[in-house]
Amino acid sequence: ENKNEDIVNALKFIHPDSTYNKNFWKSVILFWITNFNDFFLILGQYLDKIIEGNKTYIIYDIDFKVFTNNDAALLYDPERYVLWFIGEYIKFKKLDYKILNYKTKNLDQKKFNYLKKKRYGKNISIKRVYSIFSNLVSKFLKPKYIIDNIGINFKRQCMLNLSLGQFPFFWDKIFYKENNYNKDLRNKFLNYLKFSNKKEEFYNLILSKIFPKIYVEDFESIAEMYQKSFPMAKTYITSNYFQPNHKKILLNILKQKKVDIFLVQHGGFYGVGLNTKEVIASPEQVEKNLSKNYLTWGWNDSPKDLIFTSRFPSKKIQISKT
Repeated sequence: ENKNEDIVNALKFIHPDSTYNKNFWKSVILFWITNFNDFFLILGQYLDKIIEGNKTYIIYDIDFKVFTNNDAALLYDPERYVLWFIGEYIKFKKLDYKILNYKTKNLDQKKFNYLKKKRYGKNISIKRVYSIFSNLVSKFLKPKYIIDNIGINFKRQCMLNLSLGQFPFFWDKIFYKENNYNKDLRNKFLNYLKFSNKKEEFYNLILSKIFPKIYVEDFESIAEMYQKSFPMAKTYITSNYFQPNHKKILLNILKQKKVDIFLVQHGGFYGVGLNTKEVIASPEQVEKNLSKNYLTWGWNDSPKDLIFTSRFPSKKIQISKT
């Protein structure tokens, strides 16, 4: 908790013009920083046991800047991520090493980049054009409810808006200026972080190098674009917390502006998965903390939970807790 407070203070330090408070920053980075901490702790302890000081090691020349482009880099390119971390560990320990070029191509990452660009990139589509049009209309006919990506098709979403007595507003995405990796800004971030031992010093070094750009170089552009273009309705409903990856910034802006946020369950393990109730940074808990109410697929384990589904299962399917 103290380390997270230190990181939040460092973020506020490198964004001096930002008006967002500590609670905002803690919520925005909670999921990423908790997963990073788990990774750092587990792999760090393992390396402490197996790395010996009297050997020469092979490490790979890996461009770590690619990890800053996606806050789920560990998930989509684990081999590159882990090999880079091991190399940084060996260099920090001042052990002997030889450097090799890393030539492995991550085909899964290539597929993911394609799908991500198709879904969240600068593509021209009917939905995109309609989104621009409805954004203009919203300046005159402000929507009371914004329904954003809840798993229904475009036509049904329009019909749902009309049934709520409002113009069928459709939100697509923002386009913002993506800045280059800024070494000076990251050094400023690094120098603000405190440490009392070598492990904490190494932690700060790794963190400052791969902290996602959406929180460092690109934060002002993203926040400004959301503040300027997103209609601040009374109620916001979505079933997608994680994509695009800067959406969590939007959700926390909305919460700070007292918008009622309703998040809808969008995957398995929610309500029954291991540690989903105990771990504060599990997807379920992060989403619940943001929500006025959390809409579930059939369970209500807390006062925030409301049973909701837009699809009724076949009568042949037996519904149970598991």
